[in-house]
Amino acid sequence: MGVVHIGFVLAFSLPDSELPENIEELYQKKYKKILSFLYKHPEMRLSLFVSGRILEWIEKKHDEIISICSEMIDRRQIEVLGGGYYEPAFPLLLPADRSAQIEALTTSIRKAAGKKPRGVYLTESLWDPSLISSFNTCGIEYTLLDSRLIPQNGFRPVSVFSPLVVEEMGKTTTVIPLHQSSLPRSGQAPSEYLEFTHTIASSGDSSILACVFTPRYFYTLLEEGWFERFTELLAKDDITSLTLPQRYLKQYRARFSAYIPAGCMSEAAIWTLEPFIPHTRVFSESMRPTVKDFLTVYPEARSLYSRMIYVSMLINQCRGDKLRKKAAREELHAAQHFAPYIYKGKGGISDRVLRGRTYRRLLNAEKILREAFDFKENAGAFDFTMSGRRDFLCCFAAFNAFFTLQGGLLFELDIMSNAANYCAAARHCAKDGSAYALYEKKMFIDHLWDYDDFKSFTSAFYTGVPVFAASEYKELAFDRIKKEIRLTVSGVWGKDRLPVTLKKNYSVSENGVICQYILKNEGGQPLKAKFAVEHNISLPSIDGKSLNAEAVVCDARDTLCTESTYIRQSGISFVQLTDTASEVNFIFEPNESCGFYLAPFYTDLQTEDGSFVKQYEAHTCAFYWDVDLLSGMETEKILNFTIKTSKKNTVAKKTKKR
Repeated sequence: MGVVHIGFVLAFSLPDSELPENIEELYQKKYKKILSFLYKHPEMRLSLFVSGRILEWIEKKHDEIISICSEMIDRRQIEVLGGGYYEPAFPLLLPADRSAQIEALTTSIRKAAGKKPRGVYLTESLWDPSLISSFNTCGIEYTLLDSRLIPQNGFRPVSVFSPLVVEEMGKTTTVIPLHQSSLPRSGQAPSEYLEFTHTIASSGDSSILACVFTPRYFYTLLEEGWFERFTELLAKDDITSLTLPQRYLKQYRARFSAYIPAGCMSEAAIWTLEPFIPHTRVFSESMRPTVKDFLTVYPEARSLYSRMIYVSMLINQCRGDKLRKKAAREELHAAQHFAPYIYKGKGGISDRVLRGRTYRRLLNAEKILREAFDFKENAGAFDFTMSGRRDFLCCFAAFNAFFTLQGGLLFELDIMSNAANYCAAARHCAKDGSAYALYEKKMFIDHLWDYDDFKSFTSAFYTGVPVFAASEYKELAFDRIKKEIRLTVSGVWGKDRLPVTLKKNYSVSENGVICQYILKNEGGQPLKAKFAVEHNISLPSIDGKSLNAEAVVCDARDTLCTESTYIRQSGISFVQLTDTASEVNFIFEPNESCGFYLAPFYTDLQTEDGSFVKQYEAHTCAFYWDVDLLSGMETEKILNFTIKTSKKNTVAKKTKKR
């Protein structure tokens, strides 16, 4: 029988890029007891991962922790692991950002503890072979990965209790497999766990069993006295011992070569097949979920990812003004925390507040870059969403407006004064993901409804088959100077499948957007329907109660209730929606009086205790007209959308002075 070395890892991770408000309370009640136990028990060896934000807090509030940890490092009791400063989803980052995140945390650890980390901790085991090159660049020698990511079959057996060497493009790194299923259970006798480790020792001469504890679970076992009793048993045992990864790798040079394809922990992977519905059997030779699968399954994740890559490219292209470039990169790195890009049954991409905070950091980075050079309003067309089609970006001092051919809609509206994206609503509604819109809940969404469709839309959640909203529009022309976008789409309407066409012409300026519609009946029968334009305006506030709505109804001004459903069948000629918290005004003016619908839109958010609460996503509004077209006839509708902000962009002021 061989020996088994246990490599416990204690990971102080954050659920997002912000420190929890009760971190001081957590330290005093739990973390301090953990630290005290480790200091008093030199035989309790483990590896420690501390995120960059927590390390910042320690240096400012409790620098005594650094002194204690430094002493434990010197007596070779603990080893500090590196990683990304803001715990990013590494496979989603550009190589420059990967290296910068690793180097930032490495520098902080070296300054605090006086020793450079040689290993990295990958949150959720978000792995991609391309990371090997970045690890080599940063002097990283090994990483820890979920053992379930290691391919296994009868023709290619690979030991999951031994270090593995993985290679990519001539660069190599060492992988220590993690066995999360082998964590000691609460209430389990230490002797029982020790016997379990003896079964592993029979698999090789020098096996290693590594697993990661959260501080909460570590504290639970600590309160049970589990670790103290376990170390007492280890002192009398000749087979099992506690070790540190770097020490083990130096002592045992034997390695097995393997190829580990991209993947992530199964706790996250089970949510990658369809939105908000878990599937337990996700790992096979033909199916290996990765973090990129979240981008294909959850449109909200892809939108955030596209925006993050865009800002990263803007920073890399910036020349001069190193201080502002550094500040912008700090905001970018904070926005690269893994949480808003994945889903694990709660929080993550489903958390609107978290998405809004991430967008705010990305927009703040863009604002800083605008101050670094003479910003001028511009328009361009390229594949921003990485969908294989052109998107249209119109950037002004006060706002950004991004348009896409999918649905022909406005998919991102960034107000620069308060760094908020007002087109950030999610598509899902019910807690099980069953009520999932067939189109993006953005702005300038086109509909052609019959009575049942209208009733379905205004009752709660539209479940009909969209005529235009889910279609891909065709680009007719794009003028980057005039900032005009001309689109067209065809569809069929009603039970008789009447063919219709819609021409949609955007004209964008520093004041807002003018959208012209030309709807034509291409069929042989009359068309009687409601043509509607839907908007989903997502306020930055948590509950959306900062929205104030006014309308001109039959030439009389009226104040609308924004906390319940408002429906007016006709007579609307003017609507003003005001975010009172940020003093941002959105004004809608149709060329013909029309009907109007306004209601708050909510989704279900799962909390830490497993319960569900209603979460504000946006205010949904729709302008609609009754259309009655004979065969071959067409009608024109125009909707003028004006944006007014109270604060002028500082870049605009600078430009004016010059």
